[in-house]
Amino acid sequence: MKTGLFILFFLNTWYSLFSQNTDSYQIDFYHLTVKKGGIAANSITSITQDTLGQMWFSTKNGVIRYNGKKMFLYKHIPDSINSVADNFTNKILVTKNGTLFVISQKGVNRYNFTTDYFEPFDSKNNLLKGSVNDISEDRQHNVWFLNYSENTIVRYIPKQHTFKAFKVPYKKIGRLLINKKNRIWITTAENFFLQFNSDKKTFDKIKLIPDKEYRSLPKIKSFADNFTQDSEGYLWFGTHFGYLLRFNPETEKIERFYFRKNLYPRNHFYVMFLKEDTEKNLWFGTWFDGLYKLSKNRQQITHFMPEKNKPNSLSNSISTCAYQDKGGYMWFGTEFAGINILKKNKKFFTIAYKPKQTVSLPALPYLCSATDSSGKVWTGTDVGGLWWFYRNRPDKVHKFSFGKEKAERIFSLLTDSKQNLWIGTENGLFKYNLKNKKLIHYKHKKENYNSISGKYIISLCEDKKGNIWAGSIYKGLSKLNTKTGKIYRFEYDKDNPAGLCNNYISALYCDKLGNIWIGTLDGLNKFNPENGVFSVFKYNCNNPAGLSSNKINCFCRKDDNLWIGTEGGGLNKYNFTDKKFSRFLKKDGLISDNVKGINYDNNGNLWISTTHNISKFNPKTKQFTIYGKSDGLYNQMYITDYGLQELEFFEKFSNKDKDGYLYFGGIGGIYIFHPDSLPQNSYKPPVIIENFFINGKKTSINKDSTLILKPSRNNLKISLSVLNFIQSDKNKYAYFLENYDTAWIYSGNKYQINYYNLPPGTYFFHYKGANNDGIWSKTNKPVKIIIRERFYNTIWFYIAIFAFSLILLTSFILYKQYVKKQLKKKKELLRYTSSNLSKDFINEKNSEMLQFLETKKPYSDPDLSLQKLALSLNTKPNYLSQIINTKHNCNFRDFINKYRIETAKELLLNTNLKIEAVAYDSGFNTLSTFNAVFKKETGTTPSKFRNNSEK
Repeated sequence: MKTGLFILFFLNTWYSLFSQNTDSYQIDFYHLTVKKGGIAANSITSITQDTLGQMWFSTKNGVIRYNGKKMFLYKHIPDSINSVADNFTNKILVTKNGTLFVISQKGVNRYNFTTDYFEPFDSKNNLLKGSVNDISEDRQHNVWFLNYSENTIVRYIPKQHTFKAFKVPYKKIGRLLINKKNRIWITTAENFFLQFNSDKKTFDKIKLIPDKEYRSLPKIKSFADNFTQDSEGYLWFGTHFGYLLRFNPETEKIERFYFRKNLYPRNHFYVMFLKEDTEKNLWFGTWFDGLYKLSKNRQQITHFMPEKNKPNSLSNSISTCAYQDKGGYMWFGTEFAGINILKKNKKFFTIAYKPKQTVSLPALPYLCSATDSSGKVWTGTDVGGLWWFYRNRPDKVHKFSFGKEKAERIFSLLTDSKQNLWIGTENGLFKYNLKNKKLIHYKHKKENYNSISGKYIISLCEDKKGNIWAGSIYKGLSKLNTKTGKIYRFEYDKDNPAGLCNNYISALYCDKLGNIWIGTLDGLNKFNPENGVFSVFKYNCNNPAGLSSNKINCFCRKDDNLWIGTEGGGLNKYNFTDKKFSRFLKKDGLISDNVKGINYDNNGNLWISTTHNISKFNPKTKQFTIYGKSDGLYNQMYITDYGLQELEFFEKFSNKDKDGYLYFGGIGGIYIFHPDSLPQNSYKPPVIIENFFINGKKTSINKDSTLILKPSRNNLKISLSVLNFIQSDKNKYAYFLENYDTAWIYSGNKYQINYYNLPPGTYFFHYKGANNDGIWSKTNKPVKIIIRERFYNTIWFYIAIFAFSLILLTSFILYKQYVKKQLKKKKELLRYTSSNLSKDFINEKNSEMLQFLETKKPYSDPDLSLQKLALSLNTKPNYLSQIINTKHNCNFRDFINKYRIETAKELLLNTNLKIEAVAYDSGFNTLSTFNAVFKKETGTTPSKFRNNSEK
């Protein structure tokens, strides 16, 4: 093969770091970390998905299986053949036929899906011993291994179960790739890579860059460690010098694509992986320089790094591996920080303070919003004044000037029927004419009842005559006649029970009949301006059909109902026809009883903001759909005098523009979305039976999905898993036991199902699941369950019972004394009747066990069990239990804990480790268990023990 025809093609278009961060600002990640197994288990070396749909992660501390609900950690167990060969695992491969291999620093294992064990996988000649650093499958379904320790490439033919090793004539081999044309490629730690011809058993050497240039580069230990193939057949190599190399296998041409020109502060970059997604974007991760995306047209680079005060950004600057799952989501492994899943279906667009943007909204609470006919979105802030922007240009924000007047706290906004913007502030009320740009200020003046009531105007509405109503803080209500300019005040009078019920006017609404609905801190008023009559509605604990709270936050009218948001009383509905209230609380599906804002969409649904969530409510079905943090409703913002603040929606902040977009906001940002175009996860996830228990015993289901059970084995416990990993807490389950249930049972997120005392018969267990957006999977093949008939009453049955009763009675009389004598003996021997251990055997095994505990220290493993220890000692668990009881007068757990406590004492006396670290290093699962056992054994706590020793 030719050694290379090189064309160096430099992409001179360089995107600044600022532009890259701007592009990536609205891109978020889900974070997934391993809670058990130590920090090394969060160092991910590879990610894949099995044929069932479960996710698998190889890590530096074992292998992880993830079903969306729980992570199962598989670690190396000393002297056990049913575990991974080493905890430092390099990669997992799932072959086309579903076989799962894991390679590690000490060989290869194959996973047994039936037993849930990892079994050793090796040839008779030990061709896969040592460090196997890569694995791949060719088009003939042969599996190839790259053995770094032996400097060989090994072919395994599954049909023949044969192995063959080929010696690589070059050292420091790195990664293995088999392209679509079945050509085998190998990287090295030198300035070349290899093409392997298995028929000719030859290795062709291809240089990456010219020798002269290579000699001028910084001297480092390796060159192109990682590579991939894209959809067009090109090979992509990651270098250490801030650029990628694209190689055409047909022409041998090489092009360069720069992602970094400045190598400061390091003189090289390690590219940890390259991966093309289904949209043909090329992703690559680096060591300490984050994650990059090269667009499908190969003309734009986007850079992702962890960002301060942006919790949904990349969790670590070391990005180690990538995988695209069957649902189309990209998974990225990191060093020490678990996994990042790219949010491809972001539901809510966030407008907030952007520190790296030249002009942005201030880092302050956002109190209100309104839109005008030109499409401007107006937003009022607390202490930051009034701002506006266009929805399709949120990066271009403008601050409104009040001229010589002062207004920095904007509490309420209203666009009226005459194209005026009304602005409620801490300095009275302003009217801004959107056409002629004229601003009029209505000030509060003491003792002047023709001025606006109160300086702080927090609520506004327009009645059918064009009058503007303004509510203040503790100063009552004002009516402004826009034709005459006259202002009328309405205030609370304790001597007038039929008047305004409170001077804090928190919300206002003007209905079609001209009535003014007034929400306060102490009840609800309906005011008829024609006759001057106030109707008062207040909470009464004895009236379940009345108002549920006296603190009113907001109003929204839809059809013939007035919807009322309250503080502590949930959502209230007032029907204008029957003049009755009804309520919807947390127990009815509302996420919180503190309703901040309400609006409606064009399909008749209500959209409700609570303290931290947004809910969609269908008034016909009375069903709530909850959107929260995992949907993108989350942002952190540092606010002066507040500190670091998280999202909290504010009262009355709900707005709908002419195009149907909805706006909700508060602390942390403004969230914009269109109800008709919320992106959905369209992936129909598989649903598996994770566990099937019969009478408490785990049972496997055969390939025909049929179980034939005895009449007594009629208690079923079934655990399902929906293999949708995005917002898996929102996965839903449904099941139906045909011939027993009358209809499908929709159990929400409850995945465990129980059936007790099923009568004899034939049943079919159907099950399905839905993803986070309610997209249901196809119904799986049902499990056929046959419970055999019991031996029901017959004449022969009764004769047999009668005869048996006579025999039993006679036996009872004759042998009553005998049974009593034997009872004590049987109880004493019951536990060990099957062992009959000799004293010599007990002493011999006890010595062997004590020596094993002293040398191997298996008690440091928190998962050590009687079965594991017995397996290591090549004996039976019940034998070992008898030995421990006989020789040490205690059970297995107390016996092992004594060793752990002795280890803990030594660590407490001789190290400065924290108590929690001592607990885990001693072999305890939890700190609470450690404290309890330590005090039981020593009579004192670990901290007192350490303090006393220091004295």
